[in-house]
Amino acid sequence: MAFERKMQLFVGVFKDAAKEYVGTDAKAEQQGYLVDDLDYEFDITCSTDYYKDNATFTIYNPNDDTIQEIMTRGCSVIFRAGYTDEDMATIFVGQIAMAYPEDDGAETTKLVLICKSQRGAQYPLQRTYITALVEEGKTYYDVMKTIADYVGVALTGAERLKKHTLDAAYLINGNIREEMTDFTRRKLRALGGHMIISNNEMIYYENGSIDFTTVELNFGCGLIKATAVRDETYQTTEDAFNENKEYYLGLKELKDFDLTDPQEKEQYEKLTKKPTVQPKNEVDFECILHPGLHVLTPVHIDARKRKDDHISVLGTFYIKELHYQGGNFAGTQYNCNGRAWEYTIGEKLTGNQ
Repeated sequence: MAFERKMQLFVGVFKDAAKEYVGTDAKAEQQGYLVDDLDYEFDITCSTDYYKDNATFTIYNPNDDTIQEIMTRGCSVIFRAGYTDEDMATIFVGQIAMAYPEDDGAETTKLVLICKSQRGAQYPLQRTYITALVEEGKTYYDVMKTIADYVGVALTGAERLKKHTLDAAYLINGNIREEMTDFTRRKLRALGGHMIISNNEMIYYENGSIDFTTVELNFGCGLIKATAVRDETYQTTEDAFNENKEYYLGLKELKDFDLTDPQEKEQYEKLTKKPTVQPKNEVDFECILHPGLHVLTPVHIDARKRKDDHISVLGTFYIKELHYQGGNFAGTQYNCNGRAWEYTIGEKLTGNQ
C-alpha cells in the first residue's frame, strides 16, 4: 500500500452499508465485503449538478470467490479516503449500476464496478430516504454528516456540534427533509440551532450566526496547480464586418432590418446586444487528495510563487465540481482536480433548485 494513504471501499447491501459507515461492531463479512486486501483504483466525480455524480472502481486480481461475493451481495458502495494520521472522509456513497470482470489474457484479472450516487439514483432531495443508526457517544455533528454524506451535499457551519454527544443511539429512518426537521426539533433547537436545506447544501446556524470552515490550499499545503478559467470565445472585428457589411458601411440603419427574417433578426440582435455582465471568477485547481474538500466547500487558494506575484490565483472560492483519481497502491495517483468559483452561500444555482 502507498505510504500514508488510508482508504476503505465497502460493498454490500445498502442498509448494512449505512451501519458500516457509522461504525457499528458488525463484521464486514456479515454486512457485505470490505475491500482491504486487494489493490484497486478509483475515479470519482462529484458536482453541484448532483445527477453527474458517479464513480468507477477497478479491483485487481480478485479470486473467483471475491468476484462472486461482490457481484452477488454488492448492490451498494461506500468509499472513504484520507491519511494515516487523520480521520477519513466519505468521498462517495452510491449504488452499483454495472459490474463485470475483465481478463487481459496475461496474469491480471480486473473487476470493474460502475456506480451512480445514491442521490443521483433518487433524484431531488425531497425524494431521498435514508436508514442509518448513529451510535451512543457519537456527536450531533456525526448525525448531520451521516445525512449529508449519504445524499452528497455540503455541510456548512456544523463543526461546533462536535462538542455535543448523543446520550443514546439515534435512528435516522425516513425522508431527508423530515429527518432533519425532526433532529432540529429534538436536539438542535435547545442549542438555538436551525437548519437551512437546499438541493445542494445543508447549513447549520446557531443564534443567528454561521461558522464557516475554509480549507487552505497552497504549495506548502497540498496544492499542485491552479489556473484562472477564461472565456476565450469572441467575435473579431473582421467577422462582425463581414456579417453586416451594409450596416458598417452606412448603407443600412437598424430600423431597416426585417425582424421577421430569422437571419436579419439574428444580425440585429448581435448589433444591439448589451455588454454581458462580467462573469464570476472561476479557477481550475489540482491538489493531493484532501479529505476536507467537498462540493460547495469554501477553499482559499494561494498559487503565488512569491510574495510580489500579482498574476497567480489568490482568493476564496466555492467548489463547483471535484474529480478524484487514485489507488491504494504505490505508483498510482492520489489527487483531486476541481473547479471553484465565487459564490455566496444561499445563492441559487441555475438548474439545481
